Amino acid sequence: MERLSTDLIEQAKRVLIAEYLQKRGISPAYQSGNELVYCSPLRQESTPSFFVNLSKNVFADFGGEGDKGDVIRLCQLLEKINFRTAVERLSSFEGTPFTPAFSFSGSEPDSPSPLQVLETLPLKHPVLVRYVESRGIPVGLASDYVKEVHYQRLGKRYFALGFPNDAGGFALRNGTGFKFQTRPAGITTFEGSLPGKVCVFEGFFDFLSALAYYDLDMPRYHTIVLNSTSHLRAALPVLDSWNCTQLNCFLDDDREGQRALLRFKELGFTVHDCSTLYKGHKDFNELLMAHPTTRYVPLI
Repeated sequence: MERLSTDLIEQAKRVLIAEYLQKRGISPAYQSGNELVYCSPLRQESTPSFFVNLSKNVFADFGGEGDKGDVIRLCQLLEKINFRTAVERLSSFEGTPFTPAFSFSGSEPDSPSPLQVLETLPLKHPVLVRYVESRGIPVGLASDYVKEVHYQRLGKRYFALGFPNDAGGFALRNGTGFKFQTRPAGITTFEGSLPGKVCVFEGFFDFLSALAYYDLDMPRYHTIVLNSTSHLRAALPVLDSWNCTQLNCFLDDDREGQRALLRFKELGFTVHDCSTLYKGHKDFNELLMAHPTTRYVPLI
């Protein structure tokens, strides 16, 4: 078989990833600096974690398997073809100039947009208090872990529950479906008094639900709240520093949660899948709301 010429490979690499994805009907959720941020086209996810660097024309999928590379690699993964076939297809690619559904000077009207945190207060607003109570979380417990965050978005002021991460940002929720992570996004960690095991939660409501379910004020074991499965890699140095012997994973009982669980196993961790505790429910919070008074020996 004739070898691919260097010129042909370089021609394929010149195809812009944004235009390649656009032709396949895949649009970014928003832009962050010089990067477009997508819900990954390689798997199902609800929190965008697939980044395309416009100046370097490379991608990085920070969730799932952590794939990254150039447009040829993306073509291989997305179309499930080999290197030669990807080069041949891309070398004859005829796309149209990339036209986002939103202005890069602002943001799209229907997606989470960059926002400015104005102030953080203790949890006290009646709307947020009712929201916490509606999720089965005692307000006194929630007040120890979340803040009332007031922020500005598109020139308007809003407020939401804010769960702080270790980098200084917040995971925001307001009870109307709004979910956002202020920058810098990242994980949240808590050091427990018992060594060895580490508990991993996908989101902060599941973490608070576990505390309420087991009638605890704080976790007994070291604990990581990912705030998104796309932050899995950020948890690895912390797990190493804690000399983790077993992960108790309280991830959502869905495809994304199972992929994260599998990833931890592939990385060599001894994993206890705690989603069996809330089998038949999407997550720990659904279990708490269905069985608010049930108590067992704490796993956290």
